[in-house]
Amino acid sequence: MKFSLLIFTLLLLASCLDTTNTATEKKEPIKQSATKEEVPPSSFTEKAKSTLTNTAAPNPAEITQQRPLTAYIKKKMTEGIWHYETAIVVGKPEQQKAYKGKWIQFNPDNTVLTGFYEEEGHAGTWVYDEGKDILTVLEGGERPNYNQWKIQFSSNSDDLAIWVGTKRFQNNNTQIKMLRRAGKPKK
Repeated sequence: MKFSLLIFTLLLLASCLDTTNTATEKKEPIKQSATKEEVPPSSFTEKAKSTLTNTAAPNPAEITQQRPLTAYIKKKMTEGIWHYETAIVVGKPEQQKAYKGKWIQFNPDNTVLTGFYEEEGHAGTWVYDEGKDILTVLEGGERPNYNQWKIQFSSNSDDLAIWVGTKRFQNNNTQIKMLRRAGKPKK
């Protein structure tokens, strides 16, 4: 347990200090919405999503699986429901609470469903770059949420992964411990 915590902390520190990878990342212009109408959140899900949402929009082709996934990764991603177990948001500890009870279910057709506890959120899409272990997710709805993660799967368990935010959608100050479970989290 102490070793896992040490690895988790070191990964977080490395992700926050990493500036050497910027030269190798593909740079694409980010389109901003011309106008953004602020709508007050109406439910727990909308409140949490408004905290997690950023306004950067990627090129639509970026949320398309360019190469077919191997059977290994497809199985690893799509079996069960991934729970956002522990979140660390450096410099913004209040945002850590927005991940409590959140879950994500990946489907083999590159669609995704997210939600909080028993409540279902919106459908979206996901793309996984196996060469770089980069996951890009578009959570749909009124306020689409784009995020990208560097994934590190546990060598000891198929049900544990660490997600480290990338600079692409400005979530590089976030690190999540993800656990795969058979069902949705309970309150």
